[in-house]
Amino acid sequence: MTNRESPHRPPRRGLSAISAFARNPIIAIPYLMSCALAFLLPDDALDRWSALKAWAAYIEQYVPILANYAGQSAFPQVTAAYFSIVLAMTPAFFWVALTTPGFLVDSEKLNRRRAEWGLFYELMAWMGVPLLLFLAYFGVAINPGYDFNVMPINRSRIALALFGPLFAGGLTAICAAAALKLGQTLLNKGS
Repeated sequence: MTNRESPHRPPRRGLSAISAFARNPIIAIPYLMSCALAFLLPDDALDRWSALKAWAAYIEQYVPILANYAGQSAFPQVTAAYFSIVLAMTPAFFWVALTTPGFLVDSEKLNRRRAEWGLFYELMAWMGVPLLLFLAYFGVAINPGYDFNVMPINRSRIALALFGPLFAGGLTAICAAAALKLGQTLLNKGS
């Protein structure tokens, strides 16, 4: 019996994030919820619901990217409401990214590379931890509302639905969780 025919073959290590989605569909729940928000929020969401407007104003005080993206958006009320709600879901993104085994950091592969490359790999991996933490900080604190041609979240609600979770706290949660997982893996050299 070949490995392809075996019902208990080991998981592929290529695209770990995609395979983690396939093995653990709970990862997709926060993402699908945020996608639904981008499509279902009306254009005058903040005018209709005063509690949502108050929530968005409260979040805007502490997380500058909400105002940055809403100010540049073709649909500012939807973007402000979307970012305020999805930023509140960031702890869920963080928890899912942190607790899903093999999602961000493959410790087996890291330990193999460490054995092959030695101190150089260890040094490069440790340099990745502060870089990931900086990217997490950049994602919510100093991002001026970047709009990329590939992901035009300020111009298209479809793009906001597909890529908005990355800009509205998802990237921050992923980078922070990856930094913690990488640091933990580097500190646990024997495992």
